[in-house]
Amino acid sequence: MPYLLSRRLVYLSNMALAQGHRRVSSLIFGLYAKSKGVKMSNCPGVSGWIYLDIHPEGEMKIGSDCRFNSGAGRNPVARNQKASFFIGKNAKVIIGDGVGISNSTIVATDNISIGSFSLIGAGCTIVDTDFHSIDFVARQQRPDPSVARKPVSIGTNVFIGAFSVILKGVTIGDRAVIGAGSVVVRNVLSDELWAGNPAQFKRKLN
Repeated sequence: MPYLLSRRLVYLSNMALAQGHRRVSSLIFGLYAKSKGVKMSNCPGVSGWIYLDIHPEGEMKIGSDCRFNSGAGRNPVARNQKASFFIGKNAKVIIGDGVGISNSTIVATDNISIGSFSLIGAGCTIVDTDFHSIDFVARQQRPDPSVARKPVSIGTNVFIGAFSVILKGVTIGDRAVIGAGSVVVRNVLSDELWAGNPAQFKRKLN
């Protein structure tokens, strides 16, 4: 009994510390995000340190009641990966209400939107650019003159499984599900399940 009681006390202490850490992380993120020009309906619930690299002419909006995880111990699947947002000149990242993002990386050079109540699983990557040209001559130039970029749109109530990659130009419809580890290169319609590399249609959900 004493052993079980001590374990219970340790567990409750750890839970209380974690809750306190989330409150502090949320407060710090709120101040940090405002200093970067982020527009927020209210401060999201944050666990861990989130990296923001936002160009002065870039834009980021976060809806109400969002939740972000970042770093070691925040999501056991994500290992030690931190959540990061990179927003270039004239680029936008628009996040709706009630969105959850866990230990993921988002890179916007054009426009990335995530609809309300969507969940981005551990270790995902969402980008609207190829970063480099497929032409080796163009890649030798600085800057690369022919990098392709297209907006990414993720609908409402979408679930994107852990370690998935969403590439430029993709639109994912409302209530769609993307299986873990998928690489999405084509549009996904609403209420569809896609998975694989490259991701392929599996079945309708409704």
